Amino acid sequence: MASQNGGEARHGGQVPDNILSLELYKQAFDEATVAMGFIDSGWRFVRANQAFCKMFGYSLSELLGKSILELTHPDDVSRTAEKLGKVFTGTSGGYEIEKRYITKSGDTIWGLVSTFPVKDTAGKVAYCFGVIEDITARKKLEMTLKESELLYHALVELSPDGIAVHAEGKILFVNQAGARMLGAKKAEEIVGKPTLSFVHPDSQSAVVERIKKMLEENQPVPLIAEKFVRLDGGVIDVGVAASPILYSGKKAVQVVIHDLTEQKKAQKAVIESEERYRSLAEAAHDMIFVLDRTGTITYVNSFAARQFGVAPEEMIGRKKAEFFGPASETQDISLRKVFESREPLYRETRTPFKDKMLWLGTWLVPLVENGKEVTGILGVSRDISVQKEAELELLKLNRTLKESEESYHGLFDSVAEAIYIQDGDGKFLDVNSGAVKMYGHPKEWFIGKTPLDVAAPGKNDLKKIGQLVERAFAGEPAEFEFWGVRSNGEVFPKDVRLYKGKYFGKDVVIALATDITARKEQQRQRDEFVMIANHELRAPMTAIRWQISMILDGTYGPIGDGLRDPLSGMMASADRLIELVNDMISTGRIEGGGLKLTPSDFDIKKLIADLIATFGSEVKKKGLVFDLSGVKSVSVHADVDKTAQILSNLVDNAIKFTDDGGKISFGAGVDGGKARITVVDTGIGIPPDFNDKLFGKFAQAVTGREGELRGTGLGLYISRELAKTMGGDLILVESQVGKGSVFALTLPIKG
Repeated sequence: MASQNGGEARHGGQVPDNILSLELYKQAFDEATVAMGFIDSGWRFVRANQAFCKMFGYSLSELLGKSILELTHPDDVSRTAEKLGKVFTGTSGGYEIEKRYITKSGDTIWGLVSTFPVKDTAGKVAYCFGVIEDITARKKLEMTLKESELLYHALVELSPDGIAVHAEGKILFVNQAGARMLGAKKAEEIVGKPTLSFVHPDSQSAVVERIKKMLEENQPVPLIAEKFVRLDGGVIDVGVAASPILYSGKKAVQVVIHDLTEQKKAQKAVIESEERYRSLAEAAHDMIFVLDRTGTITYVNSFAARQFGVAPEEMIGRKKAEFFGPASETQDISLRKVFESREPLYRETRTPFKDKMLWLGTWLVPLVENGKEVTGILGVSRDISVQKEAELELLKLNRTLKESEESYHGLFDSVAEAIYIQDGDGKFLDVNSGAVKMYGHPKEWFIGKTPLDVAAPGKNDLKKIGQLVERAFAGEPAEFEFWGVRSNGEVFPKDVRLYKGKYFGKDVVIALATDITARKEQQRQRDEFVMIANHELRAPMTAIRWQISMILDGTYGPIGDGLRDPLSGMMASADRLIELVNDMISTGRIEGGGLKLTPSDFDIKKLIADLIATFGSEVKKKGLVFDLSGVKSVSVHADVDKTAQILSNLVDNAIKFTDDGGKISFGAGVDGGKARITVVDTGIGIPPDFNDKLFGKFAQAVTGREGELRGTGLGLYISRELAKTMGGDLILVESQVGKGSVFALTLPIKG
């Protein structure tokens, strides 16, 4: 073997047999998704997999014979040479470092490299094996986080709401607004004090339980009303929202505190004047209900139940057809439209209620779970048969409000959310103090302006927003995300909801807005943290599995029979962990919009034939039969790798849950203008009560077989999302316990 400084290096495309001695290792090496390579004692490449070539932009023939130092960033050459020298002299058993590389195109990338020496039969280090994980995104994220840290702290200090962080029973941080709210002049007077010393004694036990549950489930707590005790002993009403965070490397809780003192005063004033507005409130009552996809009532408010002369609990869990009779069939048409279109629908109908008929104006709004599946419909019905009477009452109220405008604005400004009153042209007629705080402009500045004057340039679809305002003015509520710009030039996101209303007798659009800056930042940081954690796990676990497999194969010498079973168990555990990490990464990419597709035209019959060949050993071991008689040649237009991933998951499940001697059949053809691929097994089947959860995340049915290996619970979820992303779908056609299951995958066809 030639040295680095002279002689002829052994390279040129011929890989020594002692590097990858078995075809199984060669296949695993070549098809691995992480970059792997071998260099000889001259530090030149003698073998690299496709992932390595893809990372650096070289073909395999271009890469072989190159020195690793040619790919290393100049600033990291000396450090790399020092560590490699120790590996080849036998003074180091390998190393793991973060370093920079230069790709063929001249780009700089960051890699987490793990190396291991490979010795020859004489015990001398002949090669160095390396695994490189691309961490460029993580490095960029670290720099971005550092740059944004000061901005984050500035925003926290500028927040009009109190923001605090506590852990292990003590306050770790509080902003100036929070310190003032709790009766202190400086934050230092609050930091270090027991958290519960600021919680009213009546709420302390509930707060302790809520903190414990939040940290265990790692889920935020929505806004709730609390009573806090100030340093001077005074009690204040606050609204508190909390979420788990990492603070200085340990679990902590961040709370946002909104002073409700003024709001409570306003609520008290409303209660005291309840008789004055009782007639209007009764006229404005709405019937509110929720239906699932089967037409079953899952919620109904008391006002709606009273129309049928029953209590709400007597309606929940029953079909709506039991209460509406033949009129239910007409209602079903509208419900189906909402489920299919995923869009709200307004309808006016004459509807029977026990012994009376009412004209109802009803909004049907789809309830979307995880932004994807419509699981139910929220309905809001209003009795419009007395609309004229309600309008007269509203005019009376407007006259009253004109006579007491100051009282009206006190109530208007007590609402925590930002509220904008707009006319039919979208011009602002009035705004509350929440809008003033949100944008930093005085109230007078808004009057006569439009959303265009507060919109961040280039961040909104202004044409669509204008259409939504017009539709809201016509009586159709709307909701959308809007990017605004504050008086100091800061761009921020907010959720906006539009409703039609009355303003001193005039038809207007009422817009309610909530600043979602913190929510978006928390979501972004959570998603990026999960992805970074997944990447940090996958590279070392792949290396560990590789080493265990080489030990089992005898690469490092014979092993005793007593070690073979434990090592095999370790490798199986490593495989399951790698599978979980890969599935989590896929889930993150799907939900974060980072999934990339490479569509092409390919024959599904050939793909199935190639795919099932990889399961030969498992099929032979269990004595299963593969039936391909129902597979026809169909040219599919999709991502071939993602399609193979879906089918592999279906076949793997079929093999796993089909008893020895069973049968797995495949079908492929064209149905309804799309390719339809079926996988049928004679396995244990799926319990009926699990069908609705089958494609959910971390879904695992109880099989009843002890000791059975279970997957990650993400396979079918990922497979269905991949299918939908490619323009198809994955469904369970049917399943019977003890008889088997039928899955169907649909994909677009060529052209």
